[in-house]
Amino acid sequence: MGLELSAFWLGSVLVAVLSAYLFGFPSLATRATAALIFQEGRAMFSRLSTVFLLALVFGISSIAWAQNGTISGTITDSSGAVVPGAQVTARDLQTDASRTTTTNPQGFFEFLAVKPSTYELSVIAKGFEKAIKRDVKVVVGLESHLDVALTPGSVSEIVEVKGEVPLI
Repeated sequence: MGLELSAFWLGSVLVAVLSAYLFGFPSLATRATAALIFQEGRAMFSRLSTVFLLALVFGISSIAWAQNGTISGTITDSSGAVVPGAQVTARDLQTDASRTTTTNPQGFFEFLAVKPSTYELSVIAKGFEKAIKRDVKVVVGLESHLDVALTPGSVSEIVEVKGEVPLI
């Protein structure tokens, strides 16, 4: 329908231009047709430019998103209870770059826009032993889901005492 309508308006323009050329003056119908065609053309250009802009924006964002992956999971203790506030670090084994996050109140963590590579995931939480998961593979466009169960550990503190000898 749109193509037929455009062909109709193009034909009307040609008739208007030809009649103005042949008879030396445009008729009232010709002027009205030219004005209507101008309005239709402007509206069509506006719609096409909007569609093009949206396609460009969504196309670029999907390409950028598709070049990465995601690492996510839940941290629990040995009984299955979630561990909020645990520090989770993802270290890229090829570049040694690392990112750190903290689990939410439901024990969930997530690393978004992670470059495809092999990672080491380490989890540290108060009252638990450090957990390390190696060979976590991140693939383009996929989510690597990893649940980690922490084992209770002994609490160790390091006390460092610095003293100065008073001058007498």
